[in-house]
Amino acid sequence: MIKYILIFLILCISFLSCENPSDSNPQENSNNFYPLNENNLWRYYYTTMYNTGVHLTTNVKKDTLVENDKWYLVSGWIPYKTFGEYYLKNQSDGLWKKDRFTSSPYLYLKYPCKVNDSYETPDEIVTVISVNDTIKLFTTNQEYVTVQYKFVEIEGKHRDRYEYLVPNIGVIRIDYKSSTISSQDLDSLVIN
Repeated sequence: MIKYILIFLILCISFLSCENPSDSNPQENSNNFYPLNENNLWRYYYTTMYNTGVHLTTNVKKDTLVENDKWYLVSGWIPYKTFGEYYLKNQSDGLWKKDRFTSSPYLYLKYPCKVNDSYETPDEIVTVISVNDTIKLFTTNQEYVTVQYKFVEIEGKHRDRYEYLVPNIGVIRIDYKSSTISSQDLDSLVIN
């Protein structure tokens, strides 16, 4: 009889010590949450309230040393500007960005993060709006659990931007809200 009681107690303790997956934090403190490998490519479908859309592409061109530090040279759309090149790098606190012709790197996408985390880039104040909202892309009809960031321009141009990140995939949607409304949804990607 004691043998059965011991087995029962061991089973109870085992079940009680198991972690419920829904209770765990979906964010991992990974230094490689944003897939930066040569030839990785994100293709977005960009639409505005005035046109039906065009395709925009962002791709990792190569890894390179910048001030004796490994960064990745990326070519693609720069919000509110045009196409260009810039550097990205995964760090323990998120994705860092360095504009090609300026000297100061800055935190671009904080990760891991929690709702209401806030920080500044050279031009914007960034706030984490959500860490586990599910969104559906109209381009692929797929659903993703995302981290949502809100970017507000410091100079008061009244343009807000929302970026939706899926770890190990990248940014899957960007919404622009100003006097006009536009967005870009991930259409296809190549991750090496």
